[in-house]
Amino acid sequence: LMDSLGGDGRTLMLACTSPSSQHLDETANTLHFASRAKNIRNQPIMQVDTQAVVLQQLQASLRALQEENTSLQQRLARAVSP
Repeated sequence: LMDSLGGDGRTLMLACTSPSSQHLDETANTLHFASRAKNIRNQPIMQVDTQAVVLQQLQASLRALQEENTSLQQRLARAVSP
């Protein structure tokens, strides 16, 4: 039951019972099942798009390399000019 209700979504359960004595067993089973389902607790897990993470890392690396390149070009220009 826990595996069925687990995951990253929300679950709504309605337990329909009958006041009729003819359906006493079914009502008791429904209430027992609803009680078990109510006690299930799951930890939410944040889904991360791995491609987006890799893209962000590559963009950060690119910016760092561009800054380093600019810095080196400036140092080279100062060293070459008299």
